[in-house]
Amino acid sequence: MKVTQGGHFYRAINRLYRPEREILETAIKKLMIDPNAGKLKTGDLAGIQVLKFKVNLNLMLLAYIYNPKSDVLNLLDYASHENFYQDLKRHEH
Repeated sequence: MKVTQGGHFYRAINRLYRPEREILETAIKKLMIDPNAGKLKTGDLAGIQVLKFKVNLNLMLLAYIYNPKSDVLNLLDYASHENFYQDLKRHEH
């Protein structure tokens, strides 16, 4: 499986401390094993999946698109829940 990073995802992970980065890497490995682990969105965000997980006490969201034909996992964005979906709509459309 090939894993690619979108620009917003790349900028978001550059600001992380090592413990949070390790938790994120574990979540990405989980997606590589089961790409359908995240919840599929509908409406404006159709086709995008979001995996939710905790980092310390914060709920973090990882948005991605998985293409089973080419076996590519495209990581779009990573952030806390606050305004996540509005920002994702603005970046993706």
